[in-house]
Amino acid sequence: MKQSTTQRRGPAAGMRAAATALALVATTALPSSAQDLDQRERQRLFSQVKPAVVLIYSQVQADITIPRDDATALVLSTATSSAGSGWVITPDGFIVTNGHVVEMYHESNETELRQGLLYQALTDAGVFSQADPETGRLPTEQEAIQETLEIYQRADIVLKKDLVAVLQNGQTLEASVREYSPPVVALPGKTSIPGLGSFDNGRDVAILKVSGRDLPTMTIGDSDGAAIGEEIFVAGYPGAAALDAISDASTLEASFTRGQIASLKAAIGGEDLIQVDAAASPGSSGGPVFDRNGDVLGILTLGEGQNFNFAVTANTIRDFFRSSGGVAGESLFDRTWTRALDAYYSSDYDGAIEGFDEALRLMPNLPDAMNLRRMAMTAREDGAAEPPLMGDDPATPAVQQAAPQAADEGGLPGWLLGVMALGAVLLGAGLLMRRQPAAATAAVGAGAATRTSGAPAATVAMNTGAAHLRVSGGPLQGNRFEVGPDGVRIGRDPAACQIVLSEASVSREHAVVRRTGSGLSIKNLSGTNPTYVNDRAIQEASLASGDRVKIGDSIFEVEA
Repeated sequence: MKQSTTQRRGPAAGMRAAATALALVATTALPSSAQDLDQRERQRLFSQVKPAVVLIYSQVQADITIPRDDATALVLSTATSSAGSGWVITPDGFIVTNGHVVEMYHESNETELRQGLLYQALTDAGVFSQADPETGRLPTEQEAIQETLEIYQRADIVLKKDLVAVLQNGQTLEASVREYSPPVVALPGKTSIPGLGSFDNGRDVAILKVSGRDLPTMTIGDSDGAAIGEEIFVAGYPGAAALDAISDASTLEASFTRGQIASLKAAIGGEDLIQVDAAASPGSSGGPVFDRNGDVLGILTLGEGQNFNFAVTANTIRDFFRSSGGVAGESLFDRTWTRALDAYYSSDYDGAIEGFDEALRLMPNLPDAMNLRRMAMTAREDGAAEPPLMGDDPATPAVQQAAPQAADEGGLPGWLLGVMALGAVLLGAGLLMRRQPAAATAAVGAGAATRTSGAPAATVAMNTGAAHLRVSGGPLQGNRFEVGPDGVRIGRDPAACQIVLSEASVSREHAVVRRTGSGLSIKNLSGTNPTYVNDRAIQEASLASGDRVKIGDSIFEVEA
């Protein structure tokens, strides 16, 4: 039986770890040669590919009912969550990641998953911490596994699964698995380990699908041309960059590293692998390894040391992608983004501002687009001969606080917020994994507030930071924006506004929603275009949960 996917214990866990190998991702690296790209060239390259890099989150919750002999039942609930990296390959939302990133979500692993979650729930409930009445000793791990298998035969286990991809602008999209291959393991062929089940030596590739249109993409390169000593770059979400001291917005900021191809190897199963000399940290598994042209040569998959890590090759990825039914190609966003960056780095600031405006229309609240647009405006005003680099301007934030969105669910799901907010980080099996009881997840995800005496529930929720604007009509329909402590500004100017609306009936800075001592308020900033609350034109008004705000063609509903 497979142990909990978030924690491995004892000898059985060691066997499983030896069989699967740790899946890891690059977080730091060294320059490879005198021909390496300089800082400006690297920033231009990173800016080009970054919008296509996504964060992959999955959660599985198990609701367990175990009948007792006295006609009662033991009811338990537990959950496990994991995170990894991926990248978009088609404008309509096909995504490449590692098989092990979505391993627990995939239906082929459901029996092991049920048994592992049952073991986890029984352990958390203290079932195995009770001494045997006859021997007076606690059960061994193997005895606990055997007891779990016996209980499994009569337990009713209902799984609830979630899998999402989070874009660079915070947009959260539900994902499904189109193609899946098990992780690369240290033993050839099909392997069976007593108590842990059977599994195959796979190629560690998964193709996901989200609902999208004109999404940013990356291109699969030709890994047959990969050469030892070639400079490579890695993008993803290393677990070390998701600590509690880092803000949620920064957690959604992809990390970039560089190194070189150290060797070309073959796995035990015969698959080609690329060895890179990059230090490793769990969490960015599935992130792209790409060259100076932005073409993907592989995805980071496994490793056994800081400078001993491997990538599945682009040609292996291409085989899986062909089977998925996706069609690769350049999106409208890709063309727009390339033109904007070309203009910026050639000091054509007017062209850059126009290009970034168009990019923000296609991908609202994209942090890099907002930052680069503001930097282009500053450079134009200063008459700068060369555009500033990211970080040159002290006023440039490291991360623009992008408002979380969701195309289908209207915001980051509660369980995802719980994973991001909880402090305990377990780094195991190559995944950034956080484990919590289901009740705790729900509480964190709901932003649970302590109600004060005499205060309406909606008002208390707003005061504790749980206020949102859900877009129920207009171009951004389905998105959901949080009203943080500094409020949220709505308008056409992406440099000044957190919610960007492009229609002509919206002013550059149209309205601002702020938190107040009693809830929320809205103020119309436009002298020519109206703002409506519940179909009434206002200059300034208080907002309550359920109110409807209309700006241009967009309708926002206030949520507590």
